[in-house]
Amino acid sequence: MNARSAIWHSVMGGDPHSVKFYASVPVFSGFANIVDQDRYHPLPDDWLIGMADVADSTEAVQAKRYKAVNMAGAAAIVAVTNALQRHEFPFVFGGDGASFAVPPSEAGIVCDALAATATWVREELDLTLRTGLVPVAAVRAAPMSASRVLPRLTT
Repeated sequence: MNARSAIWHSVMGGDPHSVKFYASVPVFSGFANIVDQDRYHPLPDDWLIGMADVADSTEAVQAKRYKAVNMAGAAAIVAVTNALQRHEFPFVFGGDGASFAVPPSEAGIVCDALAATATWVREELDLTLRTGLVPVAAVRAAPMSASRVLPRLTT
């Protein structure tokens, strides 16, 4: 565990069992099951919701830079996937960005991966990628709450 991850872990008081949370989410097949609310599971309070968003993406797409915008958004997911070294995590790609969730023990390497990706996007694609991590507990404390995680799907 690097220093940044150790700080997050001590601040968040991470539950060692929550690291295995996503692996315990039942896998199902069949796209029709995606609307079944019983298949969704609350994220642990100590997990983090990550976000990446291409700033001014509408203007970039209008300037026919949609491939660069999509590449920047996808790069965040690729960077987190590589940083987690094949550990599965829930994520959603939105074209000009992405959202995902990770356990607190991975905060340091995910922060580093997102920072490196934002730098790459700025230097190579001439776009700004905004990134961040927010504790699930902070989201739940807000007036609106993220209550369920997407189920794992078979490929």
